[in-house]
Amino acid sequence: MQKMMGENDLRGLLAKSRASFHTLILEATDETDVRLAALGMKRLSASLPGSRIIESHASGFDEGQAPPDGLQLNGIWNIWWRRPKCWRNDYAFSSGGTGVNIACENEASAYEPAFGTLYTTRPPTERPGRVPSSVFPVQPAWGTIAERLQSIPLFSESFGMSGWALDPIGERTHLGRNGVLIRARWMAEERRREVWPFVDECHLLVDLERGVLLSCAGIVDGQQAVVMSVRSIQFDAVIPDTIFSFEPPVRTRVVWCRRSTA
Repeated sequence: MQKMMGENDLRGLLAKSRASFHTLILEATDETDVRLAALGMKRLSASLPGSRIIESHASGFDEGQAPPDGLQLNGIWNIWWRRPKCWRNDYAFSSGGTGVNIACENEASAYEPAFGTLYTTRPPTERPGRVPSSVFPVQPAWGTIAERLQSIPLFSESFGMSGWALDPIGERTHLGRNGVLIRARWMAEERRREVWPFVDECHLLVDLERGVLLSCAGIVDGQQAVVMSVRSIQFDAVIPDTIFSFEPPVRTRVVWCRRSTA
């Protein structure tokens, strides 16, 4: 076991991922303990009275659906990242259906299987006059790689930034890769954290060679409430251009988007 790492060492390790690979192919599980997540949400709601968003999330959890063993599978992530300009993630819901998000060069697409809808910035093949009701502006950040990284805790760069207190717990091996397990506690009370604001702390398993997260767990009352865990990972493999294109199922509603300049 190598010497104990200090907080600055841990921040440096987390920052290392930004330059440790050219391409990444990854598959990860996404699990939730419904009872613990609901408990965390209700506590957060109580600490932020009047927040309709938080309260709606808290009431949306059905504690009666929690399985005996706690964690239940929500879905499987598959991610292809070709730096610096191309990203794709597929999310296979355990209940059925697969969502797709692609951001490559200056184009973006998002497929929502529950609604049978594809949102895309690709220019429509029809003449503009034929699809006026299907074109609308979206926020400038929509469909960017930065937006995708921010939305997936396993890829969040915020853990290495100020506000988090980082402490090493020990070393672990995951998928044959050596990693350090880190306890991350949010200390900046004047700011709301980006990642899982309803948990007490996060446990991060960080790859010692590459600095990427091999697992990320949100802890409530000392137990795992939400977990993302890598189950396969490849660095610097060739990712063909075809990965970053997507043809939706037949009869999919297509909504063409143009980024807002506001």
